[in-house]
Amino acid sequence: MKSEKPIVNKEFYYSYPRPEMLRYIDTGVKNILEFGCADGSFAAKVKEKFDCNYIGVEPLSKYANIARTRLNYVYEITAEEFISSSEGMENKYDVVIFNDVLEHLIDPYTLLKDLRMLLTQGGKVVASIPNFLNFQNIYSILRDKDFKYSEHGILDKTHLRFFTKRSIERLFNESGYNIEIIEGINCNIKSKKFKALNLITNGYLDEFKFMQFAIVAVKK
Repeated sequence: MKSEKPIVNKEFYYSYPRPEMLRYIDTGVKNILEFGCADGSFAAKVKEKFDCNYIGVEPLSKYANIARTRLNYVYEITAEEFISSSEGMENKYDVVIFNDVLEHLIDPYTLLKDLRMLLTQGGKVVASIPNFLNFQNIYSILRDKDFKYSEHGILDKTHLRFFTKRSIERLFNESGYNIEIIEGINCNIKSKKFKALNLITNGYLDEFKFMQFAIVAVKK
């Protein structure tokens, strides 16, 4: 089955503005926090759309320095360090963003639980998480009989966690959130054979089409 080729330039990760995630940000937000803001490309798009105070957390100096030209403030520390620091306790946020970040954390459950104290009443987490069940990923594992890490993509060697739609739902439910939206994004399987097979199986393969899931969750 033919599929689209994934992005292979890892530097692209740090500068891609993620336009598909913009629609998950509610209008009227005033204070936003983004973990793993990279060079601030996504933040710049958000700030073009909303009049908001935008704080970033980015541990890599190379990208944090660029992000500082686009955001109101950038902390050059890890997500875990931010949550445990006094700086992290200073403000509350309407939206906290994780664009392909939670899978890099040792314990995303604890971080999401602790994060609730930083959210305003009705505050939301907006996240994108890679989909392990993506057909291209599963096909490669079955074909090669190998779980081979790579420099990019779903099996990025810096990923510490792997998720499916169901395990994403568990992650947020067990961490004290109600999920408002969870849906597949960035479909990379468009062949007629796949569509026919999905039709025959009554939509069983729907989740296999997407490279990521987008999530909007509000604290309980």
